[in-house]
Amino acid sequence: MKRYEFTPSGVDQWQLDLYHSSVQDQAYEQMLIGKSLHQWVQQRFLLTPDQISYLYLLESQFVVLLQDALIDAINYQLPIRLQKDERRVAQAGSSDSVKVIAISKNTQQSTSIHVPDGSKVLPQPGSTQVEGSLLVHIYYKDS
Repeated sequence: MKRYEFTPSGVDQWQLDLYHSSVQDQAYEQMLIGKSLHQWVQQRFLLTPDQISYLYLLESQFVVLLQDALIDAINYQLPIRLQKDERRVAQAGSSDSVKVIAISKNTQQSTSIHVPDGSKVLPQPGSTQVEGSLLVHIYYKDS
């Protein structure tokens, strides 16, 4: 399994490779994410020991939300972006800041319809489109 840097450009490269892969490879990636986000992140990205430790501190409800958001984004080939704000050196030992991970899922679904004369409105086969993006933002917040 190819591993990528855990940086915005590393996530972009992973996504580019994934979206250019077969449907079976994309489904396999979704299965790995759904099975264990913790293991998938470690197998897919190069993490520091501190990042691995932090990964296991995430609340289980948040992990499920992130899994679902990633799986949906892959399913519709939506852009997935990582935004990381590096901790300032002056704050390195400070206990006054908290590391935060936020996800922002912005999607919109549309369906084309066909109305034959005198008939009910019927959706066109294969006409549903989903647009949007998924942003995973990691930053530090002063407490």
